[in-house]
Amino acid sequence: MLDSSPVLDRLPTEQKAPNLRIPAELRLMAACCRWPPSPARDEQVRQAAAGAIDWDGFGKLVGRHRVAALVHDGLTRAGVEAPAPLAAKLAEEAGGIARQNLLFAAECLRLETLFDALGHLFLKGVTLNMLAYGSLAYKQAVDIDLLVAPGDYEAAIGLLRGAGYRCIVPGPEPATEEILLWVKGHKHSNWMSPARLSLELHAGLVDNPLLVQGLDADAPSQRVEVASGKFLPTLATEELFAYLCAHGAAHGWARLKWLADAAALVSHEDGAGIERLHARSVALGGGRSAGQALLLSSILFGLELPPVLRAELEGDRGTRILVRLAMRNFTLGGMGRELDELMLGTAGIHLSYLLLERGTGFKLRQLKRTLLGGSSEGAPLAKRLLRPIAFIPRWLLRRAREARTVRR
Repeated sequence: MLDSSPVLDRLPTEQKAPNLRIPAELRLMAACCRWPPSPARDEQVRQAAAGAIDWDGFGKLVGRHRVAALVHDGLTRAGVEAPAPLAAKLAEEAGGIARQNLLFAAECLRLETLFDALGHLFLKGVTLNMLAYGSLAYKQAVDIDLLVAPGDYEAAIGLLRGAGYRCIVPGPEPATEEILLWVKGHKHSNWMSPARLSLELHAGLVDNPLLVQGLDADAPSQRVEVASGKFLPTLATEELFAYLCAHGAAHGWARLKWLADAAALVSHEDGAGIERLHARSVALGGGRSAGQALLLSSILFGLELPPVLRAELEGDRGTRILVRLAMRNFTLGGMGRELDELMLGTAGIHLSYLLLERGTGFKLRQLKRTLLGGSSEGAPLAKRLLRPIAFIPRWLLRRAREARTVRR
């Protein structure tokens, strides 16, 4: 039964604290995001929905975590009826996600032909949809993530511009040299297609290059069928899992969709496969990110972990703290508030990042990036030093603007 008491019973003793009690709305959302569909999942959804649900708050929470299609599927299969307006909204959003993914798939296939001469991989998006869920109907995406080797980045810029894409970050209308300077301090630039589809052109996978250092455009890969006879390249499953864990952990797992995707990918593995995925992530430099993801998936989605691996993860104090921080991030600030809308709302994310790897080198480098910004290689020292000081007035200005909007 997916209620707060059994969940807490499954946590290590040090984690049993009142602030870890899971809101009913989060319990229901997590039950709907379990994969694959099964009678057991249906029962979990029904049990979670039997409690007192704030359906308005539930809708906001689903929107924040971008899992509308999974929630619609979970409620529908379990026969749980949400209030009519919310049910209609979830059905509409689920259909929109499926249609959007078809557009993304078509554009990715166009890019696949365009980038045929360059080494490249598609990250997350439609390839992960097919690997994890076997369908384009469930995983919500807001852009296309395309990884190329740093040495091919200038050529990739030319290919995108030739195909009608325009660079919007850094922008507007930046010179090629400006984009190349930007990606020395950031992992990607942002582009817009003629059909107004967003694309991130990646030179790297994560902000801190000390995390999953072995993953780049030349990493082990696989080709995924996204349409009949049409394939796209992405990371091999072990490397993909390591990347998903590093990406989610680097963002404090602030969106449940990232964890749901990783758990859905793992759901195809047996105990030995789960141990192999975890070991590969650690070997690639993922630190505690895979352990954190697996424990969270066990708590929220009922993922069965091999006993020896579970004992190892629960016995590590850093991993336990990471789990606690992520559980806090899921509903911090209420149902629909983004963490960066809250004063110090992202503090837990920055703390999490410091705990992902043992040793001082990783922590010092991440502190530098947090305080001075990702563009530290191209910005004057004075500007970088003023960045932390400027945070508070920027936050206050944003709050004032939001207050005026509410009053209107």
